[in-house]
Amino acid sequence: MKEKLVAILLHFYQPYWQFPEYVIRAIEKSYIPVSRAILKSEINLTVNITSCLLEREDEFPRLKEFRENIGEAANNGKIEFTHSSAYHAFFPMLEQYPWEIQRQIELNAEKSREIFGGTWNARGLFSPEMGISPSVLKLARALGISWTIADAPVYDFRPKLGQTIPYNLILGVEGLPLFFRSQDWSDNLSQRDRAHKLHGLNLEMYAHKLYEAIDFWVNNSSGYIIIAMDGETFGEHINEYTEDNLKSLFQTLFHLKDLRLATLSELVETFPIHNLGIEWEHDFKGSWSTSVENLREGIAYPLWSNPHNNLHSLQWALTYSAIEATKLTEDFVQEHKVPENMMISYQESRVILDRALNSCQYWWAARGFHGTSEDKARVATIIHTNAFDLWQLLVNNFLLLIASNANLESRRKIFEIKNDADKAFSAIDEIVSPYL
Repeated sequence: MKEKLVAILLHFYQPYWQFPEYVIRAIEKSYIPVSRAILKSEINLTVNITSCLLEREDEFPRLKEFRENIGEAANNGKIEFTHSSAYHAFFPMLEQYPWEIQRQIELNAEKSREIFGGTWNARGLFSPEMGISPSVLKLARALGISWTIADAPVYDFRPKLGQTIPYNLILGVEGLPLFFRSQDWSDNLSQRDRAHKLHGLNLEMYAHKLYEAIDFWVNNSSGYIIIAMDGETFGEHINEYTEDNLKSLFQTLFHLKDLRLATLSELVETFPIHNLGIEWEHDFKGSWSTSVENLREGIAYPLWSNPHNNLHSLQWALTYSAIEATKLTEDFVQEHKVPENMMISYQESRVILDRALNSCQYWWAARGFHGTSEDKARVATIIHTNAFDLWQLLVNNFLLLIASNANLESRRKIFEIKNDADKAFSAIDEIVSPYL
């Protein structure tokens, strides 16, 4: 039988600092309705939920229903979870600091197991913003992760690989299966204007058009397609995508002839892997907001690290200073017996850094200051608050080392790091303050 597989991946995330009204809206309009639709439908799909969202249940009690629905669906075998970043750090920009990427993955796994218990069955990695880079691929292999995923333009930028993203095999990079999202068919569902033009926001019609496209694409052979997007697409981003309409999408796909809904790990078990070898590792860079044009211009991560955006340069300079200061303090407290209050202070700074690595601050810097004065103030507040957190934790580490018996070399380094951080934070403050 020539079977066609559709793998849906939904990503659920809110930054740890997100304004309460936005979290509440996402819970009511998207998380609860989507999780109910999953629970009530015949479906297999892959779900990524960052632990920083679920750890806010005490603050937002309605998250409990979302968590319970997802947990029950997982227990019923409908959901495959993924590894990811606890606080949605943008992994490709942390390649100099692989221990930070690993820590984010391990924190997310630890918290997720605590929340979902034995039903948390992550095998693959969803790198936040679908950010892919040589460092992400290398670390994923080292951690024994079963697969990861990138967006179609990352593949399309290398035409020698083939005319279209794979559909009847899976590319492997030194043994690590690397999937590619169908950007077209994901955007046909998640981008409102495209969706309205193609299917009038009718999810049953989308399912039939997707089926026809797959049938034409695979040309009477077995094949697969991956549709991936934010979970907030349904209900919050597009109001017409109600719980009933989402159930209609799932059920229509379920009943189409020779079509099966599958998890990404099922694809690994179903299709052959074509290993490219490690020499290809450096060819894959990008995100799900990166175009082929961006890659031709040498800008792999336009919304998080654009060389033409001065704010991005300053933010990353401050971020790297904070990481280096934390590492310097960490090395000291591990190598010396330190007072309890110093250890507690270091641990508090360590938690702040985990959270402060969230990708959203750089995304908002890419968006810029537009709209009403209130809109501009909101963007400025996000950027300034995150920058202040990074600068403050660095100052804490600076004070800890200066007050300790650290050697002269460590003191010299922390002075240099703080000096660089002061300059970066001052420049960020100067840019955003007029909008606050």
